[in-house]
Amino acid sequence: MPPKIPIPSSASLKKCMEIITNPDAAKAFVDKLCSQLDKAKLRGKFESLIEDIKAFAAAVGKGNPSGDAWSGREPLQTSVFNNYQDAIATSSADIFANQDIRFDFAISDEAEILRGYSIDGKVIEPEEAKELDKLYNAWLAEKGILTKDGVLYEATSKGEIKQEKGKNKRISEEKIRGLISDTKSKFADYVRSKNDTIQVKTVARDAPEKNQQQTPS
Repeated sequence: MPPKIPIPSSASLKKCMEIITNPDAAKAFVDKLCSQLDKAKLRGKFESLIEDIKAFAAAVGKGNPSGDAWSGREPLQTSVFNNYQDAIATSSADIFANQDIRFDFAISDEAEILRGYSIDGKVIEPEEAKELDKLYNAWLAEKGILTKDGVLYEATSKGEIKQEKGKNKRISEEKIRGLISDTKSKFADYVRSKNDTIQVKTVARDAPEKNQQQTPS
């Protein structure tokens, strides 16, 4: 796979939107993002995101970076998070057009997930795994789930981890296992929705004993 020009993560975009409070910084934010997407030749796939970022910059200029609460639209931060995850997923899916992918996963009682990908019986390269992880993380985000240090948590619509009694709220093993294999919402169908030439076979495995587990990625 040819080297890819890095683009910012959804988490870094969200952080920028949280700290930017003046019009000049907002404009610089838009210009930098557009420049990175142009260099990566991905601008066409991120047009919805760019429009949201421009709307955010305009809102900053009016002193209202969260957007118009009375407009009936979702908050800008929520829209940016959703559109960015979707665009990243579509971009990553194009890399694996016409491929048959096997997705092996195991989930512990502590909501830690171990996963691996293979094509034609061969474990894929780390850089390719990162691209498939973008699809996997975008699918989880669509279902209201985020991963951090290999652990699955419930997420808000803004892409933040929900809190419960002052702690990050973990997803139950039963819920995530059901989501991955559910015929109406499974990961394989999500991947095909981004590129219908891709076939994904999901294989559930038992999680190893705690003292045998590798550190989740």
